Amino acid sequence: MDYTFESIGTAPANLHPDPVINDKSEPIDESKLTAGKLNLIADRFYARPGETVIYKVEVRNNTGYGAATIGLVMDEKLSLGREVTGECKYETGIAAGAGGEITVNAETHTVWFGALGGKSAKDNGVLFSVELTVPADAQVGDKYPLKLTVNKLLDLGNNRAQYQTVDGWIEVADEAHFTTTTLPVTTTAKNTTTTANVTGTTAKVTGTTAKITGTTAKVT
Repeated sequence: MDYTFESIGTAPANLHPDPVINDKSEPIDESKLTAGKLNLIADRFYARPGETVIYKVEVRNNTGYGAATIGLVMDEKLSLGREVTGECKYETGIAAGAGGEITVNAETHTVWFGALGGKSAKDNGVLFSVELTVPADAQVGDKYPLKLTVNKLLDLGNNRAQYQTVDGWIEVADEAHFTTTTLPVTTTAKNTTTTANVTGTTAKVTGTTAKITGTTAKVT
């Protein structure tokens, strides 16, 4: 059965407290992208048990597209929308151009994005986003795959577009993963003179001396 989401408003705060909303997905792995093709990329998320995440599908190397029908197949253990209120927020993004519609097939656990595309649909960025909730009884290390499927994707000349998909996941992490710490790291490389100071959640630095502040640091 297919149906279209409709806005149902926000429940009063005294009846349904807002759930924890996590919008901090992992950075896109640029090494997985293919030059010369439109890249469709599903988010990678670390989340807590019972947490609601704003899950995104993004477009990179967007040269414009015509008619499109693109699906996000969810792990059946994930819930669509917020566990407490039952409300589901969804949005089309900048890469959707002037239009786009989101529907869901409950039997196949698939969220569908459909659009006519056109000259306005040439931006890189978010194609669509939807709220998904992790099971409350999830355990650390549980991982929920989310896969992209394409029924139709045409270029601006109404020919089959050249594209690739990069699937995503939501993984349950322990609380230590979400705690920001300061990690001073110093490394010395022979015959180089580069000095770098980088601040961020995830950083990769190559050079003689590097000081990194953030959650995850990799130095070569």
